[in-house]
Amino acid sequence: MDLCGKIEKSPREVEKKLKEWGLEGQTESILAELMKENFLNSRRFATSFAHDKVKFNKWGKIKIRYALKSHQIEPSVIEAALEEIDRESYTIMIHDEMEKKFKTLRETIPFRIKSKLYSFGNQRGYEADIMNRYFDLKGF
Repeated sequence: MDLCGKIEKSPREVEKKLKEWGLEGQTESILAELMKENFLNSRRFATSFAHDKVKFNKWGKIKIRYALKSHQIEPSVIEAALEEIDRESYTIMIHDEMEKKFKTLRETIPFRIKSKLYSFGNQRGYEADIMNRYFDLKGF
């Protein structure tokens, strides 16, 4: 309970920690108790994770989706968490990050600039439609 009370954890993270502590036989009952007492909540974890990754790491929804899948969060919970991200501020964040990257490029050929920006956006998990709107604004 102390572990889950400080920061949101996924059930998978808690399960791993319990196994490290040598509590493999009791894992299921402990997880059930933590969920019952609301110390462990996949929905709350997914929402918090998605919000923090956008705000602090500037990740896109695609990268967040894969990260949440690695935590074994249910697809419906993942989609609900991603829906809670404010679309307007998310789009502005992506355009700002693309603009920062654009300013660091030394390329002069538009095709290469666009290619490098696409690569950057894909690594961050940005959606193609938002990147394309950025390119339209820049005149690429």
